[in-house]
Amino acid sequence: MKSSKILTRLILLPLGVFATLISCTNESLTPSPDARQQDKNATAMASRRVGIVHHVSAGGPDIDTPNYGPGADANYSLVANMMADGSVNGQYSDRSSQENGGGGFHATIDCMTIVDNVAWLSGVITSGNSGGTDLTGRRVLTKVVDNGNKDDQISFSYFSNTLCSAKPSSMALFPTRGQVTVW
Repeated sequence: MKSSKILTRLILLPLGVFATLISCTNESLTPSPDARQQDKNATAMASRRVGIVHHVSAGGPDIDTPNYGPGADANYSLVANMMADGSVNGQYSDRSSQENGGGGFHATIDCMTIVDNVAWLSGVITSGNSGGTDLTGRRVLTKVVDNGNKDDQISFSYFSNTLCSAKPSSMALFPTRGQVTVW
């Protein structure tokens, strides 16, 4: 009798899941700007419960410039968290322009400074090259701006020993077709 109940459950459970899935509608799944902000707020609140006090993410096509066109300078992505104890961890990749030998890198983020909607991040390159030159071990710095639901901005990747805490103001910013989130 016990194996019969188990068999019944094994059959009914997948059927229930299937029925739930097919009852969903195909209405638009694009969140409204208000829904995006609510999701961002909910994520921030949930993350703070596990010790994350600041978060920065950026991703998508690279900068839009007159020389390269929209996103034509390859792609750019990063994600980093600052914990309640002040420690920072994250990853950062930039596939540089594929002109002049191409290149790109991957770095581990170890510094984050946030002022309002602007974040400066820096770290150590773990692999990559630029025009055939190995970048491993060099420090890299970048800046991103979260302008809400439109017109977010990113800077170039600067190979520099300057830490993000210096908040260099001379870093040029460019529009991106990707999304930047700073909280």
